[in-house]
Amino acid sequence: MPVQTPFSPIMAPPSVGYDPMAMPRPGEPLPEGPSTGAAMGPGAGQFPSAEGATPPGAAGTAGATPPGAEGTTPPGANAATPPAADAGSPSASSGLGGGLSEPQGALNMFGDVAPVSRLAILQTNRPGFVPPPPPEPPNRPTRFPSERMKSAAFVPSVRNFKIADNQTPMPVDRITYSFNFFDDVNGAINKRFNVPLSQIQAYRHVFGFEKTFFDKNASFGMRLPLNTLTANSPIRNLGPTSTSLGDLTAFVKYALWIDREKGRVLSTGLAVTMPTGPATFGGANYLRGLHYTNLQPFLGAQWTWGDLYAINFTSIDVPTSSRDVTIIYQDFSLGYFLYRNPNPNGFIRSIAPRLKPTSTWHSIITIRLTAETSPRRAKWWA
Repeated sequence: MPVQTPFSPIMAPPSVGYDPMAMPRPGEPLPEGPSTGAAMGPGAGQFPSAEGATPPGAAGTAGATPPGAEGTTPPGANAATPPAADAGSPSASSGLGGGLSEPQGALNMFGDVAPVSRLAILQTNRPGFVPPPPPEPPNRPTRFPSERMKSAAFVPSVRNFKIADNQTPMPVDRITYSFNFFDDVNGAINKRFNVPLSQIQAYRHVFGFEKTFFDKNASFGMRLPLNTLTANSPIRNLGPTSTSLGDLTAFVKYALWIDREKGRVLSTGLAVTMPTGPATFGGANYLRGLHYTNLQPFLGAQWTWGDLYAINFTSIDVPTSSRDVTIIYQDFSLGYFLYRNPNPNGFIRSIAPRLKPTSTWHSIITIRLTAETSPRRAKWWA
């Protein structure tokens, strides 16, 4: 039995049955040795490790994360490269809904608003007796206005905003730009009433923005058009090219029900068009007409089924004057994604043919097949 002295260390007896020199039998586990409280590394269970030693394979710094713990990068993974988004998911689609930071799973709807959506003829009442016009020699050029139209006035109603034009029912954060080109505007009407104007062409640039609030369940936006109108005419100073800013429109949008993960929404809102621009389209001196503040309440919906999606807008354009008429718009778009680029910086981000019947009381129904590959676009209006 060992004798303890003031200068001799206390020696603990070895564990019962533990022999550091004995080899385990085949099939038996390795024996566990006594532990002195120091860290034991993998495979170091045979012998006690020295105090303060670092186990094999462990990091030399304090607070090292064990292998496989949360926040670590798996072997072979590149930490600088983020995981690629699923191109088949509507919530991960690139360049949709007009929002760079909040894809919406569907392309914006194209509206069919015209620069002069209505050209009415109002009969004016003249008091008293009106003598008949004097006879004219044959083969004389027709004057403007013609004799049978002297008691009439052309009254164009300038409607240059439609909520379904370049719009999505989903509240989004975005900056918008759209371009429209209209050729031979009111060509048939001008020929019918002997109007000395031909080849009327209209160019429209629309700038705007939309900003979300209420946790992206609502949004506020504004649109400002830049209009240019040109025409040919045998009359001097009639039909030159003119350009001016149009009426400013502000709108609010609120999602009654929304599912951003699947790209589905039911929303409502109101657009107010204020007469901040001239009474004529593009400031042309031959298209003067009615010009009032317009209110346009609307109801929008969007639904997706994988790569198939549908968008609907129903709106009522109500003027604040009884001299003008109320117009009802019904727009529906059915599209299918043939291609979606998972790279948000790609030149072609998506290709989706769309079937779009549009009904405007009182107008005809048109069917249009379009594909969108960039934010810019052009329309030809015949």
